[in-house]
Amino acid sequence: MDQLAVVDAALSRAAASEGGCLIFRGGAGSGKTALLDAAAEQARAAGAAVVYVRASHAEHKVENNIAVRLVQALVDQFSERGREAFHGSLPSPVRVLTEGTILESATLGDDAAVQLSSCLMRAVVHEDRMTAVVIDNLHWVDRASMQWLRTLQSRLSTFPFIVVGSVCDGIAGTDTELLEEILVASDHVGAIAGLSEHSVATFFSSRLDGPVEASLTSAAFNMTAGNPLLLETLTCLIKQQGLMLKSKAAEYVSQLADSALAMGARVRSRRVSPTAFTVLRLTAAMGNEATLENIAALTGFDQVAVAKDCHALQQLGMLDGDCEHVTVAQPLLQNSLLKECPPDILHLLHRQAAQLLHSAGASPLSIARHLVLTPQQIGEDWVVDILFAAADRTLDEGNIANCLSYLQRLLIEPLPADGRAAVLTRSASIRARADLAVALSALRTAMTLSAETVYSTAKADLLALLTIGTALDQPNAGQRGSADAEVQQFIPTGLRVPCLLTHSSEAHKPQQGPPDLPADRLEVATLAAAMTAGGTATADDAARLAWSVLAGHSSSVDAVVGQALGLFTLFTAGQDSTVGQYVDCVEKQARALDVRPALALTLALRAGRAARHERDTNAAAELDEALHLGRRWDPGFSARLWHLLIPIAVETYMTLEDPSGLNRFVALVNEQDISSRRLIGAYLEFGQGQLRAAAGDPAGAVVHFLSCGRALTKSGVTNPALSPWRSRAALLLRDTGRTEEASDLAGKEVVLARKWGAPLPLARALGAQAQTSTEADALRAAREAVELLKRPRQGRILVSALREYGGLLAAAGEREAAQQTLQLALHEASQSEDPVLSQSLRQELIAVGGRPPRPRRTGLQGLTPSEARVASLAVRGMKNREIARTLFVGLRTVEIHLTNAYRKLGIEGREELSGALSAAHE
Repeated sequence: MDQLAVVDAALSRAAASEGGCLIFRGGAGSGKTALLDAAAEQARAAGAAVVYVRASHAEHKVENNIAVRLVQALVDQFSERGREAFHGSLPSPVRVLTEGTILESATLGDDAAVQLSSCLMRAVVHEDRMTAVVIDNLHWVDRASMQWLRTLQSRLSTFPFIVVGSVCDGIAGTDTELLEEILVASDHVGAIAGLSEHSVATFFSSRLDGPVEASLTSAAFNMTAGNPLLLETLTCLIKQQGLMLKSKAAEYVSQLADSALAMGARVRSRRVSPTAFTVLRLTAAMGNEATLENIAALTGFDQVAVAKDCHALQQLGMLDGDCEHVTVAQPLLQNSLLKECPPDILHLLHRQAAQLLHSAGASPLSIARHLVLTPQQIGEDWVVDILFAAADRTLDEGNIANCLSYLQRLLIEPLPADGRAAVLTRSASIRARADLAVALSALRTAMTLSAETVYSTAKADLLALLTIGTALDQPNAGQRGSADAEVQQFIPTGLRVPCLLTHSSEAHKPQQGPPDLPADRLEVATLAAAMTAGGTATADDAARLAWSVLAGHSSSVDAVVGQALGLFTLFTAGQDSTVGQYVDCVEKQARALDVRPALALTLALRAGRAARHERDTNAAAELDEALHLGRRWDPGFSARLWHLLIPIAVETYMTLEDPSGLNRFVALVNEQDISSRRLIGAYLEFGQGQLRAAAGDPAGAVVHFLSCGRALTKSGVTNPALSPWRSRAALLLRDTGRTEEASDLAGKEVVLARKWGAPLPLARALGAQAQTSTEADALRAAREAVELLKRPRQGRILVSALREYGGLLAAAGEREAAQQTLQLALHEASQSEDPVLSQSLRQELIAVGGRPPRPRRTGLQGLTPSEARVASLAVRGMKNREIARTLFVGLRTVEIHLTNAYRKLGIEGREELSGALSAAHE
């Protein structure tokens, strides 16, 4: 029930000689005084004689103070008849002077208090009108006056007399026991809550002379939690700074603070206890890390005393929380407390908080939040580790501003030259998204400080983020031109690169072979990989750069990593023949130099290529070997390569239709404690979506796919070749009846895939479009997908496209074309050794009137090229380990190839292999 409605009802009863006492309680600034003002106005409007007094802390020890003031004011309002009735009935020792009506008694005993109340009631009866007494800050009423009010309460029910008072929670006041007696004896005790957001909008409209934007109202509500006092303060600040006229005013509001508000909080909290303000200010400084234990540790106060202070401050409305954690109740009050705190004290608080949290094993982000607010050098190793970890985490979460602030704070610490160069390089890479000029300047500084290895990495990192970052944020022409010039100086002479940063529409045909070997393979390969992820160029442009790093022998770690990155780009660009040409050589060089990240990536690429074309069941084994290599990578290097290996692994398991393998892979990545990184988390979301779809949960799968898409988009990864989340989500949305969304997602993926230009992602997107479009559009899309996959033939992926196309043709009544298409699908499936798929296609072909061919026999013709190579070397007498070294594959891979060969040839072991191969050749 509305509090003013409670007052109105009580006034109606008092007018009928059924008086009573109403008490309203709430925290500091909750609007108690405003409510009493409104109640007094209501009483006057009802014809009552109103007396309004406000008690204060300064006078709470002056005995009879409030009683004297109330009686004086009441008698002054009485008529002559009322005064006579009052004075005539006053007994000794209560004497009232005719002039001034001042009580001479030092104290009012119980009997005197009762007599005074009786005399007052007689006078009220003679007045023949209602009387209202309003007392603000009832908790600060002196003890003698409280006793008098308590006796007055007991006599109100039969008189036209009403008492309305307010009590501030959290303050002990003059006498807590007497106050509690008054509260218990009251007819109504109401708690005052903060204003609702709708009420805040109304409040602002009245104070700011017109309607206010919803965003500003929402920000004000969040800053004040609807506290009327804070809203008044905030309104004044908004007027002073003219925020109503500014765009994005809500963002400014969140930074506002008021020193006077902090001073008021100081006064109120010190009435709670001498230590309460220290607790309040430390809570504001510690933010989310404010616990009773931490506050006690930093202040040296007893934890029980801290708990009492926090409880009282919660009642005052200044703190929120539970028995463990506490926070400042309103951000505006928190801002004000921090603004009012002297800088040296605030810096010390944050430093001590960081040290305490570090010793307690808190998260890097919790600690770093305090370190960045400590401008003095600490000089301990853990500070550097914490700030680096926090920068990594915030960058992965997309919080660029916080990431840069942590890196900037790192430069205060005593870092070696290479360390400072690494920090500057990372800052440059991140700033490239918003300010290329500043980024390039920081990079040049880093290069003057760093050793050769850091210099090389600096160039590679910046090239990558310049490429992606500029595509995202579209810098001005001057920045683009400067950045283009910077990029071109790192590209090998004679190798033409499109104007990536100026987004030139000029087309470039890929070279037919690799150009001269560049000096900086890693830089060029990183640039090509960045173009792949960001979609800032075509597949041909990226592939042309990637080809340039593959020729020649690699004698350095950087060169081998560059070649592995080049293979990744070629794989994503659909240049599978080139990947097959170079992958064995790069693997051999990676093994020779023990470059495990490059080796793992190379093995994964070979597995992915095999899965695309050969339906080679050994692809899964080779991929497992790659992933287990990844578990032993150097953590500082592994994160970069995981970004590339994960999408390859997910695609390979998709192609192999191996959900159990994908499930093992997801579990393996989660073991690495890198799943919180944004890109890795995004690719894992895609993998989880695949698993949910395989488990028959389309709704859950869609949630994962869309989450993947949001994270990839924020990271600037737009190429569907890396994660076809749109087409996968589209197919599931279609199945759940959300056809419009499905069609929209499939159409967007087709546009992006055309921009990239590689056959496989475009065919995949067209396949989804075929299944989410009208009949005519579906046939066109399916036909185009099939043609793309024939050049070169894409194995099982082509089978899937042919099957879908054949089904659409049959549905359209084109039976002959459907038969031919399904015949081709069955032929392609026969190469994959999947009897279930082949049998299913046979049934579909028969259903449309076609005649399937006889099944292919097993034997020598059934061996894959890899199985045939291993079998021939085994016949020559080579051991499994020798075969593995000769073919540059893992021992487990050799064992799987031989097992498959034995099964297909119908033999039991190696001793029968020679005879079986000879018989097969005859």
